[in-house]
Amino acid sequence: MTLLKDLKTYKNVQAFKSVINDFNLKLSGVSNNKTSKVIKECLGDKEEVFAKEFRAKTKKDLSKAKVKDLVTFAEALVKDLENINTVETVLAFEPSDKTLDKILDWLHKEVANDIVLQIKHDPKIVGGLVITYKGKYLDLSLEKKLRDLFEQRDIKIK
Repeated sequence: MTLLKDLKTYKNVQAFKSVINDFNLKLSGVSNNKTSKVIKECLGDKEEVFAKEFRAKTKKDLSKAKVKDLVTFAEALVKDLENINTVETVLAFEPSDKTLDKILDWLHKEVANDIVLQIKHDPKIVGGLVITYKGKYLDLSLEKKLRDLFEQRDIKIK
């Protein structure tokens, strides 16, 4: 879904879900000829992508959409947002958008396309990341690599 591709993190998904829920609330009691104002007010820079997605799903033009159609579409969108898979990701730092993109590109190849990251911070891992997804755990942290190296060489750190 085009509209969801910019949502990289669970936090982004929750924020967008809030926008769509607000949009739905504001649509109630609005006449069909006033929907464009609510669309602009609630969706802002997502309006164009929302319009494309609406057209693709409903075969209708957003500018001519009836309140009922918009509400139905928005409710389906919220359900889609609720069903997005999350990958718990532990990082030692706050990732930039570029870092998020790299992590997601790798995860899309290795895990699945319909995922977002639920990011947690733990400076103890030093670097790398720890991933948990659907009960599977993968520790790619520098902490683990160092621990394994020290154990292999029987080195004790105080």
